[in-house]
Amino acid sequence: MKLSTAYQGYRTTKLGEGMSESTLVIYDWVFKEMIALLGDPEVDKITKQDLNGFMFHMRHNYKTRAQKPLSSSSLDNAWKGIRSFFKWAFEDLGIERPDINLARPKVTSREIQPFTAEEVEKLLRACAQTKVYETNGRRRFRRERESGLRDRAMVLLLLDTGLRVSEMCRLKIKDVDVKHGDVYVAPFGSGQKTKPHTVFLGKVARSALWRYLAERQDAQPDDPLFVTNEGRPMTRRSVHQLIQNLGERSGVKDAHPHRFRHTFATEFLRNGGTIEVLQKLLGHSTLTMSLRYAEIAQSDIESAHRKASPADRWRL
Repeated sequence: MKLSTAYQGYRTTKLGEGMSESTLVIYDWVFKEMIALLGDPEVDKITKQDLNGFMFHMRHNYKTRAQKPLSSSSLDNAWKGIRSFFKWAFEDLGIERPDINLARPKVTSREIQPFTAEEVEKLLRACAQTKVYETNGRRRFRRERESGLRDRAMVLLLLDTGLRVSEMCRLKIKDVDVKHGDVYVAPFGSGQKTKPHTVFLGKVARSALWRYLAERQDAQPDDPLFVTNEGRPMTRRSVHQLIQNLGERSGVKDAHPHRFRHTFATEFLRNGGTIEVLQKLLGHSTLTMSLRYAEIAQSDIESAHRKASPADRWRL
């Protein structure tokens, strides 16, 4: 059986078992690259050397759209996809596993970089207006953006709730109580990553969301909360592209949706929230990631004390 055929069987099985579509999209990419590199071999002919060669290729030769090498987390995703597939192939097809001793890439944690208040203000201004236009013989000008209300509501929801972008894209209108600010996040797929939980919106975010929804007079409770100008549901990719474009227009570097999650978490702890409550709001299964945010918040407190220490400032 060809690798491409076996992978389709694996994908169908895992989708039926509840593996998330977003995880399968990553594995689709991994096996597309593997098939291209190895030439779609018979799945029972693949060796450990083939897999080592594939991982070497992904680490040293593969380039992202931005012409950058893969991150350590992306390499780890490739390793996870390989392990998951060959475990299935062993159990369902009786094929010996060539991946048993395949070395796992070392994952290095990225530095957490929350947005500053100034950066968020710039992004919100970019939601409302286009870039500056310059024409011959005319003064520079901006235009109001058609999707301005939607984009402002989206940015404030991400900032106020710390939701993952995929969780936000799955929200339906009925999941949000605009009056009280409750946002219900339904379980998804296997439930390992997105568990059922409720997050909350403040007054500013609720007002922005109300203004956006007021324009969608024909919308129904089961409709997606955020849609494109053509009425289609917003996707992870479209939101990533939107935030990146807002960053480029506003001059905010490295703007991407997950930074709103970082910002929510660090601000929550800076303002007296507890790690245990943060874990529930973020939907983390363990405290590991929440503790990383706590380290940042504690560092801020120590830095603030050093600057404010009366004994030091008064040179006693």
